[in-house]
Amino acid sequence: MLKVVPVKLHSKGRTLSIHAILDDRSERTIILSTAIHYLQLERVEESLKQQEMSELQGASVSFEVSALGCSQMRHHISNVFIATELNHAKQSCPMDILH
Repeated sequence: MLKVVPVKLHSKGRTLSIHAILDDRSERTIILSTAIHYLQLERVEESLKQQEMSELQGASVSFEVSALGCSQMRHHISNVFIATELNHAKQSCPMDILH
């Protein structure tokens, strides 16, 4: 079962509050391009091999993450993959419904 956790991402003096989806079976961390643009993350071009032996062109980035209530304790996250060609559905749900 996937877990959803509110966290803050930090880079270059900017902070972005998001909900991270934790997948225990995942082999790689993925981030959406909107977060990369907001945090002004530097991209390192690379490709990601998919299970069906094809390659997905993209880049990797690094940033820091913290719990919402504890911005002083940060953890460095590196080698996070981004690709504009990922097939993810755009979802939107008002916060009051989620509570």
